[in-house]
Amino acid sequence: MGEERLKRGQAVVIDMIVATGIFILITVILIISLNYYNQKLARDIEYNDMAQKSMFIADTLVFSPGIPYNWTTSNYVLPGLARDDRNLSYAKLLNFTNLTADQIKDAFKIKSYNYTFAVRYQHNNSYVTRVGEFTDNYSLIASSRRTVTYGNETVYIDFSVWK
Repeated sequence: MGEERLKRGQAVVIDMIVATGIFILITVILIISLNYYNQKLARDIEYNDMAQKSMFIADTLVFSPGIPYNWTTSNYVLPGLARDDRNLSYAKLLNFTNLTADQIKDAFKIKSYNYTFAVRYQHNNSYVTRVGEFTDNYSLIASSRRTVTYGNETVYIDFSVWK
């Protein structure tokens, strides 16, 4: 009878060790999964913020003449490039390209991000102007493209916010 109790005791201990191992394994898997989804959620939230900023900036540049209407590099509240709806002003585009990166980041409240701005002809894919370059070290990027008229040509405005 003593030997049988010993075998049952060993079985109980082995069952307890296996159950504890399974519990630890499931706990580790759960923690890893929750951490992954938490990081993914944070990344998605940041991407959505960047995409919203990119769309807002592209729309502001295309649809608005800016504040004040005849803004220059020395007196602007919010730069805009439109002479009228979806028709770019030569002078405002020149003023915009003469603003420093910090001035543009301050105006559009994107201090924690980098940006790239480009105006590209629709048909031959050459640039009218380009400000900023991507590096190989970006982790997220959100871009917005708008089609506008520049002189007698149709051009694309591309504004990208990246980190």
